[in-house]
Amino acid sequence: MIALPLVGVNLLYVRPSYVGGTVRYAEQLLSHLARSDRFRLKLYVQAGAFPTRDEAILALPRTEFRIRGGVAMRVLVEQLVLPGRAERDGVDLLFSPGFVSPLRGAFAKVVTIHDLYYLRFPRFVRPWQRRYWQAFIPPSLRAVDAAITVSDSTRADLVSAFPWSASKTTRIHLGGDALPPAATPDPRPAPYALVVGNVTPNKNIETVVAAFARLAASGTACRLVVAGSDPSGALARAIDAAQPRPDVTMLTHVDDASLAALYAGATCLIQASHYEGFGLPVIEAMTAGCAVVASDIGVLREVGGDAALYFPATDADALADAVRQLATDAAMRGRHTEAGRVRAAQFRWRDAANRTADLFDAVIANRP
Repeated sequence: MIALPLVGVNLLYVRPSYVGGTVRYAEQLLSHLARSDRFRLKLYVQAGAFPTRDEAILALPRTEFRIRGGVAMRVLVEQLVLPGRAERDGVDLLFSPGFVSPLRGAFAKVVTIHDLYYLRFPRFVRPWQRRYWQAFIPPSLRAVDAAITVSDSTRADLVSAFPWSASKTTRIHLGGDALPPAATPDPRPAPYALVVGNVTPNKNIETVVAAFARLAASGTACRLVVAGSDPSGALARAIDAAQPRPDVTMLTHVDDASLAALYAGATCLIQASHYEGFGLPVIEAMTAGCAVVASDIGVLREVGGDAALYFPATDADALADAVRQLATDAAMRGRHTEAGRVRAAQFRWRDAANRTADLFDAVIANRP
């Protein structure tokens, strides 16, 4: 009997206590791949990192590396230690879902590039991370057999920056159906609009808060709820600068069940970003039956299609008008909610996992 190919998954970029979009991406793909019979899987992780409650993932074999010394030591382990370990384990293909792949190793390699912040909007990226991506993303692209991007927009950015990568780059959209159905909508008093994600510079929170100051001045009853963290204090500064002061609630450590309830109870989701690699909250909100207001940038048009309302990213008045319409016109909100459900049905994690598995098959088959 011929053994199934062994796919190693490089999760060393996930540090203990870290939760983010690339972690959700890896977890959802693994959940589906682990339940298929197409590959054997093995995880390579930092000790104490990549927590999951998914039984199929928990059952996978894993090697844990105890890494002390911060990012520099993690990079050394990823580039110098992991390849040798994967070779000894007999890995046929090593999948790196977090931007960077080991550059050496006698196995096939696939990497996922989620965005090109560090090139398109370097001011949005911390200096050490910008230098890391500058140093390792280009050689990773050269070293791998295939690269995945999560949107056509990111693929266009990648091919524009590195034209030689076009032939090895494939776009595979993310899914939006990871959250459990909400048992009941979030019972918050008064209508509220929702922002999901950590408040990083690309999220354009200043325009969102300015729009809600205008709504407060006009007497429109709609609060702002932010589900995430404010690591740089940008949200707090925007609130302090707004006149009149808008009604804003920040919720940290929101689990999946609570997030599903927040989506289900919201008047709308606001995705006001200057730049995104995909815009996962847009599809999650539409799946949950929540109308979406998004900045008019290419990737959010790609994801939201005709189901979302769009506004120029720096136009607080236009954002306020869009939220006001949805808050006061139930019929309009219902039309966008239904259109969103139809749109979201095109973005399923099972489909993303199947397309990823097809790519793995093709890479392994073409590897000498």
